Amino acid sequence: MSNSSSMISEKYIEFYKEAMKEDHLSWKIKEFIAIGVALGTGCKPCYQFHLERAKKAGATEDEVRELLAVAQVVLAGTVRGISGE
Repeated sequence: MSNSSSMISEKYIEFYKEAMKEDHLSWKIKEFIAIGVALGTGCKPCYQFHLERAKKAGATEDEVRELLAVAQVVLAGTVRGISGE
């Protein structure tokens, strides 16, 4: 990895840690947001990574099911809005 790539990687890690630390939102809520974004962008590895972290942050199976239902509704609404149906 070049020096420039290494620096970019380090900056990303700093940015990630800063954004994901608990502040006004809990770690679990931030992971829920990350899951929604991963689903919306179609990034399966991102979804799997953040799902595992959400579980480590205390997410229950019921919370995950509800989160997935909300993501499905939002994505379906987006398709509906784009298609005009």
